[in-house]
Order: sequence, then C-alpha cells, then structure tokens
Amino acid sequence: MPDRSGEFMEIKLNTNVDPIGRVSVGQTKKTEAKVESEGAAFTQSQALNQTLSQLPDSRADEVAKGKQLAGTSTYPPPETIKKIASLLATHVEA
Repeated sequence: MPDRSGEFMEIKLNTNVDPIGRVSVGQTKKTEAKVESEGAAFTQSQALNQTLSQLPDSRADEVAKGKQLAGTSTYPPPETIKKIASLLATHVEA
C-alpha cells in the first residue's frame, strides 16, 4: 500500500453561489409560439384515418399462429405459468 501520509484533498467553498434562484419581477421573456397551421394538421389527420381504415382488423397470419399455439398442450411453458401465478398471488387482496 503506497504511503499517502503527505497527501490531502483541498476543498474550496464557493460562497458566491446563491442557493435560491432569484426571480426578477416585471421582466418577462417574450417568446412567440410557433403554431402549426390547423389546415395542415387536419390534412395529416385525415390521411392517417384513411390509412387506418384500409388496414384489416386482424392479421390472418398472427391469428393462425395463435390458434396453433392454443391447440398445443405445451403452450404457454410451465415456467411462464408459474411466473404469472406468482404475479397474481402478489397482487391478491385479502
């Protein structure tokens, strides 16, 4: 272990710092709010709604995968069932 008997840490207090930020009364900073034109937002909203209306309510490939998994006796794995049971048990109100 090195000899550090002559070493020390110097701490300088900064007493020029105000611990409470001061608020200047009567001086307000004026900033202009940048407002997006309402027409552009409405157009974007319409386009989004149109795109969403064209999507199917469900994905056939995912539905088929879910049906296949639900038909197996090994899904969900026992470890997952134990974790879910544990989570449910910790949230049961007596």
